[in-house]
Amino acid sequence: MLVSFSAKNYKSFYDEVTLDMRIEVNDKSREEVENNPFVYKINDDYISKLCILYGHNGSGKSNLLNAIRYLTNVNIYHDTPANYKYLFIPNMIYGKDENTEFTLEFYYNNILFFYKIILDNKNKKIEYELLKENNNIVFERNNSNIVNGNDFFINIKGIPNQITVMAYCYSVDDYRKNIKNYQNIFVKNFFSYAFINFSEALFSDIDNVYSILKNSGLWNIYKKLISLADVGIDDIKVIENNNYKISTNYMENVLFERNKYKLISIHKDYEADFRKVESDGTKNYANNLFGILGALRSGILCVLDEFQGVQSELLELVISLFQKNMFEDLDNPTAQLILSTHDTNLMSLKNTLLNHYWFINKEDNKSELYCASDFEDLKRDDLEKEYKRNSLKAKYNSRLFEVPSKFFIDEDINK
Repeated sequence: MLVSFSAKNYKSFYDEVTLDMRIEVNDKSREEVENNPFVYKINDDYISKLCILYGHNGSGKSNLLNAIRYLTNVNIYHDTPANYKYLFIPNMIYGKDENTEFTLEFYYNNILFFYKIILDNKNKKIEYELLKENNNIVFERNNSNIVNGNDFFINIKGIPNQITVMAYCYSVDDYRKNIKNYQNIFVKNFFSYAFINFSEALFSDIDNVYSILKNSGLWNIYKKLISLADVGIDDIKVIENNNYKISTNYMENVLFERNKYKLISIHKDYEADFRKVESDGTKNYANNLFGILGALRSGILCVLDEFQGVQSELLELVISLFQKNMFEDLDNPTAQLILSTHDTNLMSLKNTLLNHYWFINKEDNKSELYCASDFEDLKRDDLEKEYKRNSLKAKYNSRLFEVPSKFFIDEDINK
């Protein structure tokens, strides 16, 4: 379960920013926090299960969410250099030649883990790594060598400076068995089958999607939630694809829709190929719902960057799924959701606290991140009103008063 994430000198974040999912509790707030369905307690920490992230276009929302994704990926996969490429991106205005730093704090099996990495942007190498388990050092790396750690890691030398300790150990046969348990702490917290936020992605791999949903017991729940999304859909089903042709080339299968199955939507008067007849919004919902249910089942983090083309009521439904005890047969209390959005209707969502709302604001090519609970005098019921007044620093209407009543186009296109 994610506890905190920080980034320094990464893209628009020059000064260090921290997304802290802990909720501070005092005698006055204890009962409210303990009974909130979007809060889960591990040891002495009250941890938010929900982060709804706001910010104007270009403020840095995607930068933050992508950083979490790539940072966890470099410790899960050992053969994907693109993940490193996307982390070695400093703030080009203020920190072009300075190091980039990330930290990640999370619980796994009630054990608190802390991970830190420092990237040398000038030389494109990993300068430092640290992994701690309940404040005990698992490994500490300086450049290519382990300088501190447990009995296994302390003997490892000559780590390539372009990959993480975890990735290197997994790539070496003699180390792989020993590294599995530590790799799992990342996999079990952050890995999911979520697709990119693109309405067509689901259908390129429908065979795998159907198999996973069926085998995990999620297929009936998935169908029910799809029918709730569109009043015209009574049900969905999967049928065999008569045009299916096997190919050993994976990309050919994706490009030419070479799947054994097709997703069919059932309406009152007809049945048709879901992909061809449903709206982009419904397809996008179906696409993201697959990853959402996987996160709920596994109790891991689900990150959705601007759920496009979906009405407020559906977003509210998606968020409500992450409440404790929402489904009797789908209740994993450690599941979390981070959702970036521009939908202010979500500010009136039932059962949410100020701690569940975060903002990113960008000024002078620097992004800052802060929580609604940071404003001491802000009342929960006034959140939407104050945000729309631009009184929370983050810009609801970033250039509302800069738009002229008429735009004039220069007739001389060569000027």
